[in-house]
Amino acid sequence: MPLESFLLSSENRRIAKKFDDSFKTTVTPIDKFDHTRHSFISFCINYFKQRHGPNVMPAERFKTILNSNLISHIVSYSNGVGPLAYVFEVSDSNMSHFWFSFYDLSLVHQSLGMWLMLDSARRAKDRKLKHFYIGTVYGQKALYKTAFKNLEYWDGHQWLADIKKIKHLGRKDNDRTTGLTDLWKKEQKLFGGL
Repeated sequence: MPLESFLLSSENRRIAKKFDDSFKTTVTPIDKFDHTRHSFISFCINYFKQRHGPNVMPAERFKTILNSNLISHIVSYSNGVGPLAYVFEVSDSNMSHFWFSFYDLSLVHQSLGMWLMLDSARRAKDRKLKHFYIGTVYGQKALYKTAFKNLEYWDGHQWLADIKKIKHLGRKDNDRTTGLTDLWKKEQKLFGGL
């Protein structure tokens, strides 16, 4: 998403109204964040286990991601009592990538995940970065990402901004891509396979 032209959609504004100013946000460079804390690891792994299934983010894969040297910042959200969410960001002087989020599942049906992505996009724009990468739109589960205005996607040859087409491709991908990815993951050690 080009940040120079980033504007909130009506859906973005609705989500922002629900959560803006509700949490304390702390952005910490990964080398200053204690990512070995048991409570942090448990929070993140339990989120994935309950939200996406037990084989998606086993402890070994989670630790590999943390030690990949790709994450630049871990963003923590709290309500004064305890952690509500964490986001892994990969950023440089031109772009920011919203890589993984982990959050309190009692807020899942209130669209907290979408707000976390929106918050990251606004912070990236405030830092005057050029692009914000929200990841892929493979399958029905990822269609929420198309609520952003000025979204672009790579078709293998060029960047396109046809939201209707990416929604169509995302819906079509559900049977073709998601199932094959899950089958492949079962065989991979980092995904809990053999």
